[in-house]
Order: sequence, then structure tokens, then C-alpha cells
Amino acid sequence: MAQFLRVIRQARWFPQPSAALGWLMAGEIQSDALLDLQTRDNALSVYRFDNDIELEIIIVGLASNRENLANLDYISFDEQHLASAGIIFVKTDGDTPCSQANMLHYDLRELTVHKVAMLAQVISGSPFERIREKDIKNKIINAMESGLLDRSLIKDSLLQKLT
Repeated sequence: MAQFLRVIRQARWFPQPSAALGWLMAGEIQSDALLDLQTRDNALSVYRFDNDIELEIIIVGLASNRENLANLDYISFDEQHLASAGIIFVKTDGDTPCSQANMLHYDLRELTVHKVAMLAQVISGSPFERIREKDIKNKIINAMESGLLDRSLIKDSLLQKLT
């Protein structure tokens, strides 16, 4: 079954235990996590993949579309969760320096507050992954050398960090 990927910020979903969040009950999600699910025109950008090769292509595409080198945090979840939540997905053009990643881009459409809340519950129970900055750098450099990335579409500020 296909998986969907959404970039998140780890601390919003999996905060370290602290006195500041002592009020957060087990199984609840802090409201700041919704910042990672900010919609535009009631749609949310995600990437769909079927295997590890497509996952790597998406990671390279997303990482190469940033201003700077940084860790890349993401969540992946099964397509079946969208169907059970009544969330539709539509293939749309991605906007990264990687044309192959762009072909794996989808929008979750016709989202309501209820559907976004259900998606937040799915995400909070899904595997979290972090790709470290040094690994991101190597992946981007390797992808440029192999021709996977269009160097002319990478922001100058990121290119400077790669040298």
C-alpha cells in the first residue's frame, strides 16, 4: 500500500517532557502541531511513494528546496488512513528542484477542520523520521552529481552551504 509523506517539525508532535507542557495529557497533541498542517484553499501538500527509492527522491527534492541545510523531519502514513477519514487526494505539480519528486506530489483536498483533526491523529500515531543535516548535504551533492537535481533551481543560499 502506498504511503504519504508530510514534512513536520518534531518538537510540535513529539515534545520532550518538560514542566512547560505538563498540562498535556497522554495521547493528546499540542495545538502548535497544527502549524504543520496549515492549509491553503482547503488543501494540504503531501508526497506519495511506494518504495524506498521514491522516498529518497522525495527527501532530496524537499531538502534541496530550502534556503539552508538543516535536519529534515517527516511523517509517513498509509494511504488507507486517508480513505477511512474521507480525505481525497489529487495528483498536482510539485515545486522542487527535482522533477522526479515533483511527479510524486499530491494535494489533500476539500479539507475541513474535522478532517484536519483526524489527519493530526493519524500523524501523531505514525512513524517519525529525521534525516540529519550532514546526511542531507551528502544526499543533495550526490543528487546534483547524478543529474537528479536541476542545480539552476536550487537557491543560491543553499548552494553556498554545499561547498
